Amino acid sequence: MAATIRYIPSSRKLSNDLKSPIIAIHTFACFATLLTSPQPDASAEPQTNHWYLHCQLSDMDFVRLDPSSTGSNSTLQLLVSSNVDPTDNCAKTCHCSTQNLTVENLLDRITSKSLDKYQFSVEGLGCRFWVSCLICFLWEQGHLIDREEFHVALDALEWAWDEEGAQLPELQSPICAGKFIG
Repeated sequence: MAATIRYIPSSRKLSNDLKSPIIAIHTFACFATLLTSPQPDASAEPQTNHWYLHCQLSDMDFVRLDPSSTGSNSTLQLLVSSNVDPTDNCAKTCHCSTQNLTVENLLDRITSKSLDKYQFSVEGLGCRFWVSCLICFLWEQGHLIDREEFHVALDALEWAWDEEGAQLPELQSPICAGKFIG
């Protein structure tokens, strides 16, 4: 695998999870954060959520794919970890049923389509754009099987979400697109 993917723990320790079929993919939004340094009235500042994916392998087993920005050039480092609490720090989640996909297949598709060659914006933003591109790619490839779930996930990516899972339309920032560089 390309150096843009980092396994926590190592891929050897994740080997069983990598070969497991994915039952569903869940998109997750962490609690909303300010886009700029807090001002005296920070309650009116634009906010965004950090988005990542959980690949559900069973009722209790998940593999997280966390698109994170690294270094001064803000390139993607996809953090792959297993059995992280999927609801930890979660403001919003969407379920997408899958078919014919293992974690290993998914990571291979990400690298073969060069979705791992991604640069975040200069502000370090772009995870929502990356997750939406991956979700669309999986839909186009026939791995997501429910049209309504797919559209609900895409729609959720358009919004900022508070800690109770409510939309923050008055504080919404537009999706900030990074760029694919591969």
